Amino acid sequence: MTERKYQCPESPFSLERINNLLKSKIRGVIHIGANYGEETNEYRRREISKVIWIEPLSSGFEQLKALSETYGDLIYNYCIGAENKEIDFFVTNNIVSSSPRDLGLHKHQDPTCVVQEIQKVDMKRLDTLVEEEGIDLSDYNFINVDVQGFEDEVIEGGKETFKKMDAILLETNYKDVYIGCKSKEEIQSIMADLGFVLVSTIQINKVQFEDVYVNANSFK
Repeated sequence: MTERKYQCPESPFSLERINNLLKSKIRGVIHIGANYGEETNEYRRREISKVIWIEPLSSGFEQLKALSETYGDLIYNYCIGAENKEIDFFVTNNIVSSSPRDLGLHKHQDPTCVVQEIQKVDMKRLDTLVEEEGIDLSDYNFINVDVQGFEDEVIEGGKETFKKMDAILLETNYKDVYIGCKSKEEIQSIMADLGFVLVSTIQINKVQFEDVYVNANSFK
């Protein structure tokens, strides 16, 4: 049998600025919207041995199997959201813009990006997944969320899990980048209700931001 080896382009994502804001360092990651696991090299550099990857599309999930075999990471083939049910998932030609929500302003920002098919995928609440799989949250204190306009649904279905984290990374949007998505400011209000403070924001393109939230109890 041919040995499966993980190969993926490296992400520019860095944990250093997040670690600098916390009382304790990142010890374990729950990555929601994993795609092909581009952030794995950064996680390994920071000597993070506990990583959970969650990805709804079969194309990404198949490649994540190599991460599981290479490093022992946990992988789950779900769309994380507010309910446990089957949903339509809008798959774009560039894959990375795929979302449970259809393209809104996104298609004006990047006319080359189009929905090429709609797949049926299983959606599961994060809190349900943690309970069903018996995940020990003491091993994890950071959630990385990259779900293309579905942030509010992820938070709604994972409030109890979120509350136990030290830090959350969210890619947020101007309103209507995806049809029905919440704006950066609306997400900030939702996170504040959970006890999280926005401590860092970087604009990554014309309509999207990378926002770091820290649990109010986790500041240095």
